[in-house]
Amino acid sequence: MANILINVTNGPEYKTKASIAFILVKIDINYDHSVAIFFAGYPVRSY
Repeated sequence: MANILINVTNGPEYKTKASIAFILVKIDINYDHSVAIFFAGYPVRSY
């Protein structure tokens, strides 16, 4: 079992790129890895 950190730097303007992180999370969880997601930059802006 591995600990994995996924860094998301794409926001709503690039939905396909942003969704890749969530696909990777699902795959890693299926292999019983511990996963954390870190949102940096544009994905955490407030409007």
